[in-house]
Amino acid sequence: VGHAIENDFRVLHISHPAILTRDTSTSKYTKFEAGFSDVEQVSLKRLAKALLNLDIQTKAHDSVEDARVTLAVYKLVEA
Repeated sequence: VGHAIENDFRVLHISHPAILTRDTSTSKYTKFEAGFSDVEQVSLKRLAKALLNLDIQTKAHDSVEDARVTLAVYKLVEA
């Protein structure tokens, strides 16, 4: 589970089966639930605000915050 996780896989030189990957940035259902077009690229910040009413990424980059929010978005939408 990740948001724009292909970028992480590429940087880390990791190959992971697509069938086992859940990416909140490409999930049409996640975008639908948040009220965005399925062709629109939606940032984690916008998804967090739309789905969880959270303001994130207000200061320096925090990978732990991103991971927690990504999982919360996934759990909310995929539950």
